[in-house]
Amino acid sequence: MFLFKKILSNFLFPLPFCLLICVIGLVFLWVTKRQRIGRTLVTLGVALLALLAYEPVANSLLSPLEQKYPPYGESRAESRVSSADARRSTPPSSTSSSTLDLRRSTLDYVLVLGGGGDPDPRVPVTSRLTDASMGRLIEGIRIYRDNPGSTLLLSGGGAFSKTSNTDRMKAVAVALGVPKGDIKVESRSRDTEDQARFVKEMIGTDRLALVTSASHLPRSVALLRQVGLDPIPAPARHLAVHDPTLSPDDFFPRSFELYKSQRAVYEYLGIAWGKLRGQIE
Repeated sequence: MFLFKKILSNFLFPLPFCLLICVIGLVFLWVTKRQRIGRTLVTLGVALLALLAYEPVANSLLSPLEQKYPPYGESRAESRVSSADARRSTPPSSTSSSTLDLRRSTLDYVLVLGGGGDPDPRVPVTSRLTDASMGRLIEGIRIYRDNPGSTLLLSGGGAFSKTSNTDRMKAVAVALGVPKGDIKVESRSRDTEDQARFVKEMIGTDRLALVTSASHLPRSVALLRQVGLDPIPAPARHLAVHDPTLSPDDFFPRSFELYKSQRAVYEYLGIAWGKLRGQIE
């Protein structure tokens, strides 16, 4: 089932799907007499591919996913300002206890979901992670440092790799100054559904923040809640970022925008699959 899901989803991604439409149209043009159907399919495939490669279209698909949860720490930052104001108005004898409360970790774990990587030993450890993995890991380390006493929990095996993605993530985390004793890994999972189940087995009902790509967060939160966890959402690596300035690039289709459309399609397919199986409400 896992392999079937992976193969089928790839056919539904923007580039393969649009090329498939074009190929079917070319078959009609070259092999059959139904020229009008062939021209229609080729035109549809090219037009759809061009639209999905434009920033406004890509952002409109991706933004609803990425903007569902605010960045971790926004509400906590406001509470810290209020706490600081309160300390100014409290007697000196109570200041030390208030300061201690602010420094106490509110989390037991900072869970970072892996996003792939490459074990190539010829490149630095920081180049062995995909942009998604690196963005998630950096945000996870930021939150870990903001919660003294917490543990950095790295999750994600290697479905099609001989080595675990968590090993590469751990190597980068250590290189960035995280003590090995503050890191735990979950390396058996093949997908987000596995990660939710295995993490639940490891930590029970401990308090955790869930760090993953912003577009992946709605599905991840739903799957973790399905197994009885109550994660604090912590989005990372936003792609649909608003830039009010215009440049010549904005008037041309771009491969990066096509990638953003693919990320959106991937997550919508994952959410639909989860709802079909009763894993997501």
